[in-house]
Amino acid sequence: MKEMIVFVLLFNIFFYIGEKISGNNFRKINISKAGQFEYFLLFFNYIFLILFIFNYSGEWFVADFYRQTNFTYQLSVLIICICTSASFNFALSGKKTFALLNLFPTIFISFIISERPYLAPALGILFLWMVSLGKNTIANLFKIIGVGFFSIFLMRFVRFYANKQEFDLLGIIFSRDSSTSVLYYIFQAPEYYAGLTDGKAVAFLISTGIIPSFLFVSRNFASVDIPSILAFDKFGWTFGTIHPTLYGWFFVDSGWFSIIFALILGFFIGKLNNLTQNYSSRLYSIFVVAISLFIFVGLRGSLQVAYSKAFYVFVIGCLLMFFYHLLL
Repeated sequence: MKEMIVFVLLFNIFFYIGEKISGNNFRKINISKAGQFEYFLLFFNYIFLILFIFNYSGEWFVADFYRQTNFTYQLSVLIICICTSASFNFALSGKKTFALLNLFPTIFISFIISERPYLAPALGILFLWMVSLGKNTIANLFKIIGVGFFSIFLMRFVRFYANKQEFDLLGIIFSRDSSTSVLYYIFQAPEYYAGLTDGKAVAFLISTGIIPSFLFVSRNFASVDIPSILAFDKFGWTFGTIHPTLYGWFFVDSGWFSIIFALILGFFIGKLNNLTQNYSSRLYSIFVVAISLFIFVGLRGSLQVAYSKAFYVFVIGCLLMFFYHLLL
């Protein structure tokens, strides 16, 4: 237990130091009005929502871990996540109705397929808007705290609704996430789990979408799939995963050396935050959607899903914005 507390504390401290070294500093963003690009994204948001609904063959509002997906399915949800970014500029321009309409598709598909990651773009944009108001008042502080509790509630309510559980508001908000139990499990045998995958999971993670698979002699995800490895160790499952939180994932992969990666991660995220924020509010909102996916999903320890979704949302979002400005 003591080792777990020390590791989590050091990881957070090194991440914070890395972010500060990057020169990260949030500034208030002002936009005179939402332009054609935002309306373009709003239109595409609903086009791809319709495409998703017609293409989705699974049962609605059910957690189905055997669900079959295809390219159209994956592309639709990625584009919907990207389009959600327009809500930030709509909100700052005073067009709150359009902002709310644009948040609906990603929340709706999250409930349809019972996958909580797709709530992250909407919640991230909502939180960013509250922070960007720049009002240092008690009322605004309570609004930000309220968004935090609403985020926790909505994230858990998706799975609660899919499992048809009896409604318990306090239980939904304050119940402990199962991933923390997995973290405790890891630190019951820290000597065994420290660096179990020898840093290979981080290398595999970073290579996703960047280094082509054919450059690897052997690219075996099963050997670095930490949630699956833990599921087998703890329960003997040959199918399924248990998530160990962000801290547990890094500890299993790199042990105590992963606090150095926390420093690098903090620096990298801080730099990206500065670069996108200084370039334009449009690019910044796309970055916020991507980083929200990474944070909301990654904190539970599903790093491969978090990174790959965030990576593709950010890259495709940048390309979409670039080609829009190039053509128009």
